[in-house]
Amino acid sequence: GAPVFGITHSGTTFVATSEGLSVTVDDGNWHHLVGTYNGADIKIWVDGVEKNSNTIGAVTLTSTANTFEVAGDCNGGIRRYNGSIDEVRVYSRALGSTEIAALATSGAVKIGASSVDLQKGSTLTSGLVGHWTLDGADVTTTVTDRSGQSNNGYMRNGMATSTGKVIGKLGQALEFDGVDDGVRVPAHTSMNIQSDITLAAWVWLPDTTIKVQGEAIISESSSLIWDYELYFDA
Repeated sequence: GAPVFGITHSGTTFVATSEGLSVTVDDGNWHHLVGTYNGADIKIWVDGVEKNSNTIGAVTLTSTANTFEVAGDCNGGIRRYNGSIDEVRVYSRALGSTEIAALATSGAVKIGASSVDLQKGSTLTSGLVGHWTLDGADVTTTVTDRSGQSNNGYMRNGMATSTGKVIGKLGQALEFDGVDDGVRVPAHTSMNIQSDITLAAWVWLPDTTIKVQGEAIISESSSLIWDYELYFDA
């Protein structure tokens, strides 16, 4: 599957895709995916490297503080992600290339390190509106947001912490079954991003069989359309 980042404006979807660019992410390794929109260009990044860019000009995102999801969207569960996810971040600004490279290389540190500690003294806390480490202490009955915006979520459809926790790229990750697993974050005004945005996550994809509808990694959406999303295309 090809990593894609998309945003929606007035019913029109704009995307930056890695399709056809020989990007391999289903090789049994962790990969860092980032989508950015800076008010002019929408871009997709893989492992700290910009893979594609689409100039769309200035648009207002169709974002009305809808529900935010990890490993799926709100469209009936047909695009649930099958694999593992770690270190989910949402910014209300477009990160620069140096910052994106820093996030990608942070996964090289020892497994017991804290991403919260690693970002101290850097610009990586600026504009951060959601940060779900998915580490052990942050995944209980609540999936804790470390951004300071209190965008705490919960594991949906009875997903169990006892079976969903796996070794991640940086500490612990969560493994999702592609059927009904996911983390849901209730609507919050801090996630109602209208322009510049960054979505980021570490992903581990077990195979090449992506659902024909695609699989959402992280998404803010209503029942019928997503506002912004990082996903795998079929």
